Amino acid sequence: MWKKKRTKFGHWLDKQKDINQIQLEKASQLSRGTVSRLCNSEGYIPKHSTLVQLNKGLKKLGKNKKIDEFL
Repeated sequence: MWKKKRTKFGHWLDKQKDINQIQLEKASQLSRGTVSRLCNSEGYIPKHSTLVQLNKGLKKLGKNKKIDEFL
């Protein structure tokens, strides 16, 4: 059976029952491609400004995790 590759952040996001990638896109004001790369691409290294936006989005959604914990 085929299983999609996920980053540590992608696995964490999958385990969250109250949040998904689309909600994270809207809350962080990042594009679908950026959030997808964060969740799927092991070699992707986001810019600092992307990390800041993502952390703000996670905070809006009530998650106290920092994206830095997954990199």
